[in-house]
Amino acid sequence: MPKLGPDILSNEFTVEGGVARLAAYGRENPDAEIAVVLLNQRVLAGLGNVYKSEVAFAAGVNPFRAMRTITTREMEVMVDVSQRYMKANVADGSSSLGGGEGIVTYSGNRRTTHSSNREERLWVYGRQGQECRRCGATVMMRKQGLQARSTYWCPECQPWVGMGETVAPLGRVSLVRRGKIGC
Repeated sequence: MPKLGPDILSNEFTVEGGVARLAAYGRENPDAEIAVVLLNQRVLAGLGNVYKSEVAFAAGVNPFRAMRTITTREMEVMVDVSQRYMKANVADGSSSLGGGEGIVTYSGNRRTTHSSNREERLWVYGRQGQECRRCGATVMMRKQGLQARSTYWCPECQPWVGMGETVAPLGRVSLVRRGKIGC
């Protein structure tokens, strides 16, 4: 197994160290899209697909931007938010609540908005075609990367910043309808 990057939930993890990892990867891979990089466990270990979209939203960064367009300040915000969201959504297994087995993934619904209402827990993930909770624009979704993972974003809160590219990525705005399985 390839070496994992620093664990976002580790006590030794720092925002500065996380930014250094992102920046180093960006220098070596300037055309890599930031959301794909956030999922790369060899860069930063811990983020999954839901948090990738939520972190980019919180930082106001379009998830399809190339690493060469990401500023140090944007990296700082994304690393800080990544750690805060992950810590808010896991149980500490060393406590009596967690059973003493180390960090345990939070078993409830993921939450990034601070709302306890099940329907209002996430900013953009899974909300394709719905109004952005912050500005009212339509949340978009597009498959991204070699693994074709769903990426959600608000085109108003996460504006396109290109370097030579003139066209922002397009997403789907219609709701995805899933049919029932079975009779």
